[in-house]
Amino acid sequence: MRRSPRRIGTGSFYVRQRAGRIVQIGGHGFALGDQGSGAALGRSLLTEAPRAADGLCPATPLLAQVLADLGGVEGIIAFGRSARPADYARFAPRIVAAEDAAAAAIFAAALRLAEATIARLQDGDAALPV
Repeated sequence: MRRSPRRIGTGSFYVRQRAGRIVQIGGHGFALGDQGSGAALGRSLLTEAPRAADGLCPATPLLAQVLADLGGVEGIIAFGRSARPADYARFAPRIVAAEDAAAAAIFAAALRLAEATIARLQDGDAALPV
């Protein structure tokens, strides 16, 4: 199996072992974490769409499309009742592919968190490979 060094999957878990000491960040599961994962990206998108419908944030084309695809806010709520992390992760490619302000904000927030997590693991040693 070929792995890409630049992708995060459905979940997220970071670990460093140095000088016999292990530092673990994440791995708390979808309900409590998985920041930066495909599932968390999808969850963020589905969280933002009802906010747009309620007028709490701009209704971008991507958010409008998600609302339409899932049958509005009620459809998103119904989806969330039975959705598993992989179901949420199916929305992540839309975020990556869209030239949309909501997608850019969601992706940027995930990227900032991933960068901060990696910096925490590197603990001042930027040469530490990730």
